[in-house]
Amino acid sequence: EAIKDEETGMESAVMSVGGLKKRVTMNTYAVHQKDQAARMLFEFAEALKGDLAPHLMPAIEVTLSMITDKHSSDMRASAALALAKLFEATLDAASKSYLDSSALGGVLQSSLNRLLESQKGEINGSARACSADALSDILLACYNSAEEQVDGGRNSSSVIIRPDVSNS
Repeated sequence: EAIKDEETGMESAVMSVGGLKKRVTMNTYAVHQKDQAARMLFEFAEALKGDLAPHLMPAIEVTLSMITDKHSSDMRASAALALAKLFEATLDAASKSYLDSSALGGVLQSSLNRLLESQKGEINGSARACSADALSDILLACYNSAEEQVDGGRNSSSVIIRPDVSNS
């Protein structure tokens, strides 16, 4: 049975590991704070879009690390969805010249790589679904970055960024 220390936010339990009893302690408050931070990044990116430009790269770096964090599937799910919104905000910032578009390739590749990595190792169905949704949202954002034509299609020559799908 887990014991929670309300003052410190630490939760501990005695577990049997290899025949030995060990006390395992985890700072659940810190994990909860990271999940909340990912949710806030999602909300900020959705609301502010490209106007968040000065903060996008640091936010993306932090979010990328949270996507594969081993402590909380809720945090991984929140971080994956936040990453997609942050990528959309980065595209918006580049389209408004708030951000140098040369950074987009690295952001796109690192985002796709981390989300694909998380898909391989994720055992929680909800976190895996959020990661897959984030992949879809990022690819759709790339497609939607092109000019819309009269027929509703997109002009592929005006796409701001596209994933590198070469098999090299």
